[in-house]
Amino acid sequence: MNPDRPIVGITQKAFLPLLPQDLTQINTNANKTILDRAMQAIVSPDPASVDQFIEEAKGVWEKAGGTKVDEFYASWYQEHKADAIMLKDIYEMGKQLSTVE
Repeated sequence: MNPDRPIVGITQKAFLPLLPQDLTQINTNANKTILDRAMQAIVSPDPASVDQFIEEAKGVWEKAGGTKVDEFYASWYQEHKADAIMLKDIYEMGKQLSTVE
């Protein structure tokens, strides 16, 4: 991992709690639809399709119930922020490991 090429998100998936089954289904279904539409936007010759995709993705996420997933993670973060492993922590661990080697 290199902070010059940061990964997207607040941490790696391995450091997040597992979603309950109902939220896993929402997350999986919404993300599949969003990724399918992203591919369409990427190959489209119309530059406006990217902006259109962003708005559609937000709508898909909200319509699928994605805000429940957002709320779950926000609540988890509020309860665990003191001991959660975030990206800044991962990058710091990487720095420490590189100085040891």
